[in-house]
Amino acid sequence: MSVYIPTNRQILLGTYSDAYKEIHGFRPSLSSFSDMTETEIQSSIDQMTSESINSEDKEISIFMSYGAPDRSTALTWMGQVYEGYL
Repeated sequence: MSVYIPTNRQILLGTYSDAYKEIHGFRPSLSSFSDMTETEIQSSIDQMTSESINSEDKEISIFMSYGAPDRSTALTWMGQVYEGYL
């Protein structure tokens, strides 16, 4: 009996794919990563995560400009708004 142990590269690609799906709602093609090093893949993950955080912060600021007194309330309101679209 053998045990499958993924390589670090496979873990990074899976992490990128999972994060991309969480942000965009679908999985990306990973063909553009075939020539990338593990460091470059990690950099892509870091950049995508940073962009997502910045986008969320901007959206929270919008909700706060409409009267949410704090970040927690803004996140609650955001959840209520998007829940209606599901």
